[in-house]
Amino acid sequence: MLPYDPCLVIPTINCGVSNSYSSTGSGIWNITNCGFSTPGQEKLFSFTPTCNGMYTFQVTTGTNWVDWFWKPASGGCLPTGWTCIDDIFSAGTISFGPLTAGTAYYIMGDPEQITATTQSFQINCLPSPAISGFAPTAACSGASVVIAGSGFTGATGVTFGGTAAASFVVNSDIQITAVVSSSGSSGSIGVTGLCGTGTLAGFTFNGVGPVVTVSPTSGVICLGDSIAVTATDNAYSVTGTLGGTQEVPPNGSSGSGNVTASYDGVNNALMLTVTVTGLSANISGAHIHGPATAGANAGVIHDLVSSIGFPTGVTAGTATGLITLSASQELDLYAGLLYVNIHTSAFSGGEVRAQLSATASSTYAWLPATGLSNPSSQNTMASPASTTTYTVTVTNLGGCSSTATTLISVDAGIVITASATDSTICAGSSAILNATQGATSTLSWVETLVGGVTTPAQCATWDALEPHWFRHHTPVVQCQELLMLLVGQRIPPQQCSQLQAH
Repeated sequence: MLPYDPCLVIPTINCGVSNSYSSTGSGIWNITNCGFSTPGQEKLFSFTPTCNGMYTFQVTTGTNWVDWFWKPASGGCLPTGWTCIDDIFSAGTISFGPLTAGTAYYIMGDPEQITATTQSFQINCLPSPAISGFAPTAACSGASVVIAGSGFTGATGVTFGGTAAASFVVNSDIQITAVVSSSGSSGSIGVTGLCGTGTLAGFTFNGVGPVVTVSPTSGVICLGDSIAVTATDNAYSVTGTLGGTQEVPPNGSSGSGNVTASYDGVNNALMLTVTVTGLSANISGAHIHGPATAGANAGVIHDLVSSIGFPTGVTAGTATGLITLSASQELDLYAGLLYVNIHTSAFSGGEVRAQLSATASSTYAWLPATGLSNPSSQNTMASPASTTTYTVTVTNLGGCSSTATTLISVDAGIVITASATDSTICAGSSAILNATQGATSTLSWVETLVGGVTTPAQCATWDALEPHWFRHHTPVVQCQELLMLLVGQRIPPQQCSQLQAH
């Protein structure tokens, strides 16, 4: 009789499938890596995992102690190189690995006795991610979506409508927080793990937020003054009504529908929803055409079936998706030269058509509202009582928002005083003008004529047509009302002579 050889028969096992183990008599190896002597007959199994990661070895029933081991099959059917899983007597589950997908491994049971020993065991498969829900169900670029489910540990990717998330964090085995990218799309959310991908339909991508600028980005005003501030963005609302009467030539189709979209003119992104119903035959194609005015036809510039998944082979349908326009197509959109055309088997040239119209669509909200003439307008006058940073939130038709700020600094001004040593002087005489102002301010004098100027009279410092002509000297400091100081006055000649005689 040939001696016992555990390498002669090595059955293959698969994850998730129960297997039977039995052994009687003495073996040829004594593997002690689990800390115990193993004189019984060794039994080997071959296992090739389909996923990377840590696996669990589960014994469901058993008699007597069995030490279980694993090692790569490339190490050969030899008594060396084994790693202990555990010594097991009855039902229990032990983690082992990590194992590499596609690599063959040996799994060995070696009894601690030579008497009859049996166990039922299996290697549990790694779970695929499963999504049970997510919130919110509609979101803009940059928004966070919380995904609930199971099997998320070790997740390697998250997608929105097939587009990779901008980033994601595995909060736990049952929750992931993912950020929608700027190129996201509507459809199913997917989570890819170590052993497959789980998906759940129902996500709507609302598009990207507008690119917002504020003019000026900063400004300085005096207390009590105001300054105009303006928010600028390139967000537009796009609409169109589908009908057979818009076809060229018109037809009698009773089909109807509508087109709604938000357009981001900075990123050339058209977030489009097309809905149609009541067509006379199955849809064979759907496109955006242009450039053409209403009543004229033009070629295809975007295929809506391939780009946003518009359905075919049905008489009614809807689809939402993101389309990027070229610079010339954007100008055609603004000019009303693009149209959506739904083709059917009954009307190969188009059964219903909608000419697209683009209008500015954003709403504006300025905060704080204090000191603003209209906090919900694109243009507003700002007159704050103190230096203030104003933030405008601009929201487009898809509900996506962006913000921008402007800093308005307020100069509270300086209190000044002015005086003269003599407010009535004759020609050739002088008076000293005095003014005081803040230490950090600069002061200058401005001369203002009040009345008309004529040929100099005999005894007037400044000459005028009227006896009460006079001239002001005014000290000027930024952000302060001007103080007027009378320093010259028309004096009759006889009075001037009397003054000079003294």
